[in-house]
Amino acid sequence: MADSALRTLALRLGILAEYVDQTGRETRSTTDETRVAIIAAMGFDATTEERATAALATLDARDHARTLAPVRVIVHDSAFTLPSRAAEVTLERGGTWHEGAELPIGYHTLTLAGATQSLIVVPPHCAPPVRRAMGVIANLYAVRSERGWGVGDITDLAAVAADKKPSPLNEFSGPGYRVINFVGDLPVRIDKYLCRLPDDPIFAEYGTIVFVLTEFQIIDVRTAEENERGENSHDKYKDRQAARVKARLMHGMKDDGMD
Repeated sequence: MADSALRTLALRLGILAEYVDQTGRETRSTTDETRVAIIAAMGFDATTEERATAALATLDARDHARTLAPVRVIVHDSAFTLPSRAAEVTLERGGTWHEGAELPIGYHTLTLAGATQSLIVVPPHCAPPVRRAMGVIANLYAVRSERGWGVGDITDLAAVAADKKPSPLNEFSGPGYRVINFVGDLPVRIDKYLCRLPDDPIFAEYGTIVFVLTEFQIIDVRTAEENERGENSHDKYKDRQAARVKARLMHGMKDDGMD
């Protein structure tokens, strides 16, 4: 099956045969069923070897008639030459690229005989963080707005960033108190804690998994020590809480006509 039309077609369309997952340790292989499904989403029928072969022939004919592929991706500082002396590269920031000069990272446009190609120059690897930081991660394509076309754009990104300004500190915390808090919705299996039979219809309705809101705090040793000093200490926190409760109680007593 290594030389099957299906797998040849999948590689032609950019579908990887395998990949290393996010753990960096496990290699996952693409199944033929997955290949067929992805190829179908790309507009080709590969449910049989004959149809996959026909799709390859269609691609061959299309490529033969095309002056330039619509997109080309190259790694920065890798070898690149113009496909023809008549070709021209217009840089993303303006100007024309000349052979021998550096082709910078960016989205450029290659033109030849009236045809255009998006020439994308990418860095060899992700840029490492310049400092330790935290923030909101949002897949921009999943951000929707009434003014958009169904996927996120730069204006939506600005709106998301503006909506994620730091929240005010807890009113009882000291002015120098620092901690990162977040809440996770964690699934917990409770099968062994339920006194019900497996065929109980309630199982089918509610299942055996509950979601528990769990608060996490991220803090380092030095910051934790600073949080227990002076106005940041827990004792001062409780004092401010007690003072607020007392003030509310006194206010309520005055409203009730009590001295």
